[in-house]
Formats: sequence, structure tokens, C-alpha cells
Amino acid sequence: MPPSYALELCCKIIERKLDITWVCILYPGKIEEELVRAMADAGCREVSLGFESGCDRILAIMNKKFGIADVRRTSELLAKYKIKQMGFLLLGGPGETKDSVEESLRFADALTLDALKITIGIRIYPHTELARTAVAEGLIAPDDDLLLPRFYMVPGLEPWLRQTVANWMAKRPNWTF
Repeated sequence: MPPSYALELCCKIIERKLDITWVCILYPGKIEEELVRAMADAGCREVSLGFESGCDRILAIMNKKFGIADVRRTSELLAKYKIKQMGFLLLGGPGETKDSVEESLRFADALTLDALKITIGIRIYPHTELARTAVAEGLIAPDDDLLLPRFYMVPGLEPWLRQTVANWMAKRPNWTF
């Protein structure tokens, strides 16, 4: 970040003919083909693609500045340049429903991912919008320092969610949680 810095760094690696391989975390919004090509030429072999949801409504609730079309395009570019992809889904957050979970799973399944990591429940960090939501919903106390990890889960969704994810994973050995 920013993409201009990443591109410049890749160009310097290429110019100096450094024989290295590397991996990175990639924000799936506003990725241009020029950057992905440079990443591949500079030795990037794998990307962690944290798209968190395959549902535009949930991405908006999470305050993400990208949508599923951006994720799809980024994934296609990475595949074009033969950069492996590990996707990440965070399921069970505010606004999550059975429909949005199934939409996210179908979306992830349609991407060219080499692996997918699914997290059930979202870690609550102090002084965040998620912490304020958890307090308002009575899931944590206002004075909880959150030093011991606490996770947000939409009430009533967890048993169904765990079983649904397990059923999807049974047919997809490259999916984990």
C-alpha cells in the first residue's frame, strides 16, 4: 500500500534482477493488471486475498471499499499471471444471514482459489465499530478490555453455520477453518 509504492518496489526488484520469491497480502480493490504483472515478474508466487465475504451487502456493513466484482477481477488477474491465491472468508458478523453465508460460499467456490480459510465469528477489537455493536447487542460489557479474545457471532446462526461450512468443506479439501 499504496499500489504505486508496490508497483515501484516490484519494478526495482525486476531491474536489479533479484532472484527471490515472495508472498503477500493483497487488498482486492483497485488492483490494476500492470501491478499484478509486475508482482509475478518480481517473484510473487502467492497472495492472501482477504475478501471476507462474497456478498456485497455484508461487505458494505464491514465498511469494505470494494465489492465482489473487484474480488472476482483481482482473482482472475492473479490466475492469469499464475500467482497462487488463498482466500479468506469471515462469516457470522453483523447482518449475516443464512442467505448471505450461502452467497459467500458460492462466490468463493466460483473463484480460482488454491485454498480458502474460513473463520466463523469475527474477533472483536477494542474501540471499533464491531465492539460498539457487540456492546449495544449485549454480547460484551462496555468495560471489557478484550485482552482475552472475544468473537462476534450473529445470535442463532452458529450451529447452522458450523454445519453448513463443514458440509461445503467435506467436498473441498483445499478449504479449512
